[in-house]
Amino acid sequence: MGYRVETVDSKDKYEGLRDLWCRVFGDEPGFVDFFYESFGGDIRGYVIRNDAGKTISALTCFRCGVFRDAPGDAEGRQAHDAPDGPGGGADSLPVYVSYAICTDPEYRGQGHAAALTEYVRSIVTAPRGTVIHGEDDGLPAAEGLGGISLVSPAEESLIGYYDRLGYRETFFVDEHAVHAGEEELPEEEDWAVGAEAGEQSAYIETSEQSAAADTRFWGLGPDGNADFLDDEEGEAFEPELSVESVSGSMYNRYREEFLAGIPHVEMSPEMMEFLRADGDGGLLVINGGDAVCRVVYAGNTVMLDELLVNPQLRALSEEIEEEIALRIAEHFGAETLVYRTPGSGRCQSMSAAANGAEAAAEGAYFGFPIE
Repeated sequence: MGYRVETVDSKDKYEGLRDLWCRVFGDEPGFVDFFYESFGGDIRGYVIRNDAGKTISALTCFRCGVFRDAPGDAEGRQAHDAPDGPGGGADSLPVYVSYAICTDPEYRGQGHAAALTEYVRSIVTAPRGTVIHGEDDGLPAAEGLGGISLVSPAEESLIGYYDRLGYRETFFVDEHAVHAGEEELPEEEDWAVGAEAGEQSAYIETSEQSAAADTRFWGLGPDGNADFLDDEEGEAFEPELSVESVSGSMYNRYREEFLAGIPHVEMSPEMMEFLRADGDGGLLVINGGDAVCRVVYAGNTVMLDELLVNPQLRALSEEIEEEIALRIAEHFGAETLVYRTPGSGRCQSMSAAANGAEAAAEGAYFGFPIE
C-alpha cells in the first residue's frame, strides 16, 4: 500500500488530522478548531495518507514569533507584520513550531512522523520564496519560509530522536518549586521599581500607574541603597501583593523589556492571545511591573510555565524570584508552586534554522512549553 504526504487544504483532510490529533493526545475536537482559528493564516497542517485516504500521521506547523538575538529597544522591535522582521538577518528570523506530531498506533515504527517532521523542517529553513520539492522527490512543492523550525521534546528521551532529524538543543529553562506550607514567607514586601526611582525604573508605566502614587513601592533611596520609598506623608508603604490579569499585548511589552539582552523568541500577538485564552490560567503582571507570569492550575499545584522578574529587582536580590514565587503561591492558596525561568537547566526546545542561525540561537530562551 502506498503513502503520500499532503498539505491540509480540504475539509476531509482537516477532519482526518483533527480525529487523529484527538485520538492520540486526548483533546476535544473543539480545542483543535480553537487552535487553528487562533493562528489564522500563520498555521498549516500536514498529513500522510494511505491509498484508501486514511490519515495515518499528522503534524501542525504554526508561526509563533520572531527570534531576537541582539539587545535593543523593545518598543522598536514590535514588527510581526514584516515577513522577516526589521532589517532581516539572524536577529529577525520567523520561528515556526512543529506541533501535535502524531501517528496512528497501527502504523507506528515505519518512519511516518519522522518523514513529516523532516519535510516541514525543509520548508521552514529553505531560503524564503524558493520552491522546493516536487515530482522528483514525490513530495508536494512548497515555498521556503527562511526561518527557524522549532520542536519541543515532550520528554528527554526524544532529544536524540530529533537530533537525528536535524535539530539541535537550543532553548533552555530552569525549573524550580516552592512549597508555601513548609517554609516561612519573607516579611511583607513589594519589589516594584517605580517612577520615584527616576532613571532606575525598568518597567512600563500605564496611565493608571502614573496616576496612582501607591503603585511605587520599592526603589533606590537618597543614600543609593535599595529600600522602601516614603510616601508624601513620609511613611513607609507596604501593600499586599497585586496580581493583575492583562492582555497578550501588554504582557508582551513587559516580556520584551525583561528579556532585553537575552537571545529569545519574541512572541507574536496571535501566540500571546492563544496563551491568554487557553485553559483556566492567564497572563499576569505582579505588582504593576515586578514580574510577569503565565499561570496554569493543577489541583493543589500552581504552575508558572514562565516567570520573568524585572531585571533590576534581580540585581537587588538573588532570591527575588523565589520570594515572588512564594508570594504568588500564597495568593493562590497553593501548597506547591512550580515555575520556569530563563536558564540552562534543561533543553525545552530544539531548532533547525536558515542562514546558519543555530549558533546565534544557542543557549537562548523560548519560554512556553509547546510540547
